Amino acid sequence: MATIEEPGIYHGLTYAEYEAIPALRPSELKHWALLPTAAHVRYALDHPQGESNALLVGNAFHAAVLEPSAFSDRYAAAPQCDKRTKEGKATWAAFCIEHPKSEILSSPDMEMVTGMQESVWRHPAAKEILSGTGYNESAIVWEHPETAQLCKTRLDRISTYRNHPVIVNLKTTGQDAKSFAKAIANYGYHISEAMGLDGINELMPREWRIVYIVVEKSPPYATACFGPNPATIEEGRRAYEDALRRYQQCEENQNWPGYPETIQEVGLEKWAFKYKEAVT
Repeated sequence: MATIEEPGIYHGLTYAEYEAIPALRPSELKHWALLPTAAHVRYALDHPQGESNALLVGNAFHAAVLEPSAFSDRYAAAPQCDKRTKEGKATWAAFCIEHPKSEILSSPDMEMVTGMQESVWRHPAAKEILSGTGYNESAIVWEHPETAQLCKTRLDRISTYRNHPVIVNLKTTGQDAKSFAKAIANYGYHISEAMGLDGINELMPREWRIVYIVVEKSPPYATACFGPNPATIEEGRRAYEDALRRYQQCEENQNWPGYPETIQEVGLEKWAFKYKEAVT
């Protein structure tokens, strides 16, 4: 497939095809909100992190929920064996022959992914959203009205819930799902959601809602569904639009500044003062 350079909604793209689209995506713009200077952002853009085990498990979870028929072809659980022994080496060799193209999960990780998948499908709202008419892993490409920069994002699912159009994001959490608001701030999820919402409204204006399907990563793998409130989306919008402007300015000037080049005053935070009368 030729590289996509035109605005539109594209279904059925592989991740490699999505990645090749020459446009800014939320993961790049979130750096501006989460890192201290433009120099840090430039370094992060030039040195993307490699795939971690957490990312492998997250991708497997998405596949298990959104592509269950293909999941068993793409992922396999590693056998319980000691590869230092003769028997273990033979077991591992046979496993590799049987699964030459599979991505390998440890047995505990496979159990976790399966448990999370089953929990999601037991949740009434999540089941309705996932089983109704919709599209999984859709890429959207649009031009930002103010900066004229080409943007892109990949939506986990476009669907409906009780006749309302929804943009669905699957998330896992190592904490209880009730603490998910902290994860939104810590990982900049609100920035991604505001960007995706604005992007799809440029292409297909409707009364879209964001829905998070959040599942805990430990038994009983409880699932909850959340919708971010308007203030959260507005904060995300301000953050990504500020990032777009700063990115554009740095690119045009070919200058990605770090900290100020003068000496700055520094002092203790108020909470660090033992003798409170010293605090003015």
